[in-house]
Amino acid sequence: NRGQNQRWVDEMASTMVAGLFINTGNPIKFDIDGHLVDGQHRLLAIIKANVTIDQDVRVGLPRNAQYHMDNGLKRSNAQAFAMEGEKNTSALSAALRLMVLNDRLGTSVTSAQGTVNITEAMAYLAAHPRMRDSALAAPTIARGSGVSAAVVAACHYAFGRQDAAKNEQFWYAFTTGANLCEGSPVLALREYMKHNKLGAGGSALLKRVALVNKAWVAFKNGKEIKSLRIAESDMTFTL
Repeated sequence: NRGQNQRWVDEMASTMVAGLFINTGNPIKFDIDGHLVDGQHRLLAIIKANVTIDQDVRVGLPRNAQYHMDNGLKRSNAQAFAMEGEKNTSALSAALRLMVLNDRLGTSVTSAQGTVNITEAMAYLAAHPRMRDSALAAPTIARGSGVSAAVVAACHYAFGRQDAAKNEQFWYAFTTGANLCEGSPVLALREYMKHNKLGAGGSALLKRVALVNKAWVAFKNGKEIKSLRIAESDMTFTL
């Protein structure tokens, strides 16, 4: 068997404990010599979770069967949501990942270097259905702003949990730029995104979340920001 991925074991175990693990029909597989050739992470997760999980078992596979496994193209969460009839699934699935990791870690979305499987994402969406509204609003807000639709969707939902009225005011001001005076956190955010290229990738995405969150906290609390800067301490927060 390939080396063990403890993070994957931990994530599956958490899903099992929560009662969200799904039997997809992919069996635990053994070759003709009785050696386990597929399913080691599931079995380790079952041991860690200490729960009973229904799994199919296949025995008697050829000795070289393992070399031909896991070669298929994995379906993304966005594709799975599209199959369920959801809209704007790229922003929705990416925003759900941010929020699941944010709520799971309980410390900082910026330290969330982990995966969120489709079962977890769908369960979160079922428990937080207004995420759909945030995902639908996100492309219009994000267009030309330098902030991705995924970041907008996650922050729009998270801020709305804190203060729904101010959340709408914040995003209206960010989108339109109307009546913004010097010292406005929203103006500072718009100016930062206009004059700074953050690039792509995980670190850039998380810095965008930190920037938007810093502007939001100041806006919500009625504080002025003339120039937006990100310190190391700003990269640790909970949405």
